Amino acid sequence: MVISLGFANDVSGDSGNNIRGEISIQGLCSFGDVPSSGLVVPVSESGSGGSAGDVYRLQLPVSLSCNRQGSRIVLSDSTSVVNAIPANTTIQDQPAPGGSHCSGVNSSWEREITPKHSTDVQRFDLDLCLQLTQSLVAGSYSRQYTLTIEVPTLPSELDQAVDTSGTGEAGAVAEDTDDDAEDMEDDAEDTDDDADNLPEPKRKVFSMAVLGDSIAAGSLSDTDRGATYQADLQLRLESGNRIIISDLGLSGDDPSVFISHLNSVFSGQDINDINVSSLVVDNDTLAQSAADYRVQGPFSSAAEYSHATKLGLGGGSVSNLAVSGYKIGNIRSQIANSTSPINTNQFDYIIIEAGANDFCSNSFNIDQFRSDYDTVLRQLYDKPNKPTILAVPIPDINRLYEITDGEKTAFDIDGEGTYTYSIFGVSVRASVPFTKRVQCRDIRGDSGLYADILLCPFFRSYNSAEGEARMTSINDTIEDLTNEIDKDNRIFFAAGVKNPGLIQDNALAADCFHPNRTGQKSLSDAAWMSVEDIFDLE
Repeated sequence: MVISLGFANDVSGDSGNNIRGEISIQGLCSFGDVPSSGLVVPVSESGSGGSAGDVYRLQLPVSLSCNRQGSRIVLSDSTSVVNAIPANTTIQDQPAPGGSHCSGVNSSWEREITPKHSTDVQRFDLDLCLQLTQSLVAGSYSRQYTLTIEVPTLPSELDQAVDTSGTGEAGAVAEDTDDDAEDMEDDAEDTDDDADNLPEPKRKVFSMAVLGDSIAAGSLSDTDRGATYQADLQLRLESGNRIIISDLGLSGDDPSVFISHLNSVFSGQDINDINVSSLVVDNDTLAQSAADYRVQGPFSSAAEYSHATKLGLGGGSVSNLAVSGYKIGNIRSQIANSTSPINTNQFDYIIIEAGANDFCSNSFNIDQFRSDYDTVLRQLYDKPNKPTILAVPIPDINRLYEITDGEKTAFDIDGEGTYTYSIFGVSVRASVPFTKRVQCRDIRGDSGLYADILLCPFFRSYNSAEGEARMTSINDTIEDLTNEIDKDNRIFFAAGVKNPGLIQDNALAADCFHPNRTGQKSLSDAAWMSVEDIFDLE
């Protein structure tokens, strides 16, 4: 504690003398005891445990001393392991005996501290609560957290002025008083001006969610247009001559769509005079794809370019709620569901990326699109915790079509396997080489050769002028609504995503529609430009 005494003005002057006394108390905040580890116990679980929605808790007794106003205990994710527990995380005060632990896991990572004298030890009996966001297979999973005390910046001086007026002539005192009043008015005006000119405080993000379609979900981002994939051929006359592809990585929440497209392209093809009846992607590939999907997406993945990574968020505080095939109407239904994670959790940062599937639909209606998007955006904006929202327009799909039209290659399949057949009861194995080039228009369904493939129906009879007009109407609607709804600078429009330069040959996945990792980085970086200056990244 520092105490000082001084004179506010010249003691030899005619005006009153002011004596100012100052007491400055140093701010001190520090932990006493914090457990380094503990036993995680189930709160609610179904079956044998490890199911999406199951809740677990870790007892977290904490002692500390803190005399600063506005201080908070803050939990942050410092996990660096591969098999991280996929969960929403929150810290809560433990309930009274008989009460329910971990009631409403809402991704709150903070606990306010009531300031007390620096020698007073405070104890907090907390629960660290985890709610699984996906079902787990057998294995070992872990998370690591860091607990800190976040303190506000204190003024350098605490002015506690005591004024005593000197004895002077009445007229002089009155004049000084008038001057002081005028000075106070000027100071007040200056204060108002300063307040208007103060920079907006940076926003701290402890949790985020992504709503959208397959672009936001990260489908097929680990494939590349123009690549060659190896096929392990196992052609068996008695089982219908199947091709089994073992190394074509398929990321995404539902790779079955792409697999069905491959089936259509390959089925009925002749390979060295052997007719192929079906194509199979083996279970190991599918299992790996499912695991890869959990860290996919331009905004929510573990990649260095994702918004989650830029914000320093781990998997437990990031929810990718995007679903392949979703249009804005599907997202409207998603947020209308009271049990959806977007409504059962509080997220500081919400990204909505939608419109590509609406663009591709033959039943597209701009008025319906506007109505659905307006409903979604208003419901997100009106959430009590006042989240920051990033509205992402659709990329330049017109340019995507132009650079993949005609006979452009999607990917090649190359391999050599075995064909097993029987002659007079003797099993014979023959070596069978195989090469197949798949074009963009075939795997996407534009050519019409395969009736059951239609990735983007609008491409089936595409007109660039109509496509440009539809794309512009969608993006203009999204931008108009962000300006119309936002009243306190919480909705941002990712204008950079509209840049045609983002769509390049080397930025597309094997289906000539979705972005690969290169495309994801371009998309994420372009969107980040609209929000990078508003977040506290320290």
